Order: sequence, then structure tokens, then C-alpha cells
Amino acid sequence: MKPSIRRNVPQRVDFEQPITIVTDEAATPIQAEASNLSGSGVYVRCAQCLPESTLVQLQFALADEKPVSVIGSVARTVKAAQPGQPDGMGLYFVSFDQDAAAKIVNYALGQAPEEAVAPLSEKEALAARNDAS
Repeated sequence: MKPSIRRNVPQRVDFEQPITIVTDEAATPIQAEASNLSGSGVYVRCAQCLPESTLVQLQFALADEKPVSVIGSVARTVKAAQPGQPDGMGLYFVSFDQDAAAKIVNYALGQAPEEAVAPLSEKEALAARNDAS
């Protein structure tokens, strides 16, 4: 039996970074604040939530690295628990290049580049996303 990829990537790690969300539905890019990240997705706080299943392009930086760009989809939306707080969206990663995948997984694992794990194949990334659902 092949070990689960999900076991190798923490469910979530704190990730307080600005993130840009680009979609055909929004006239201008949405600026949001990420709050956590995993190898299969990211949760963002934002003033404007998109409908579930909306495809988006996500652009964000991991620590001091060059920004990565991935294609994602809105998995869920969350209304703010209290007035004055932003709403949020859970976004799962649909497609990314091997370099972006490796950077995201390594960030979630808390590993330095010299300890990097091999990037996920497209099939493995899809399996990890399905396991996380």
C-alpha cells in the first residue's frame, strides 16, 4: 500500500502573507491576506469572497523568495465570526509547476532548500487535494 501524501504534508501551517487573487469574474485583482497554508491549499481573509468552484490565479511569496503563481479553486467561503472582521475563503491548488509545488510543500514542511523533498507529480498533487477534501 502506497503511503498517503497527506501524511507527509502538515494539515496547515501559519502563513500571514499578502496574496493576490486574479479571476475572470473580478474586474481587478483581489488583494487578500493569507492566514494558513498547506501543500494542497491556502486560507485567505478578504473583503470580497468568490463563489465556490471559481477558478483563480493565486500569486504570493513564500518567506523571502520570489513570488509563486498557482491556479486554484474556491473550495469554501466563510462569513466573519464577528462584525468588522473580514470574511474568508478556502482555496485548493489545482495546478502549479514543479518548482512552485516544491517550494510550497517545503515551506509547509518547514524545510530549508537543501533539505527539499522531491516535487509532487501532477497525479500526486491531485491525490493530495482529494485526500484533503
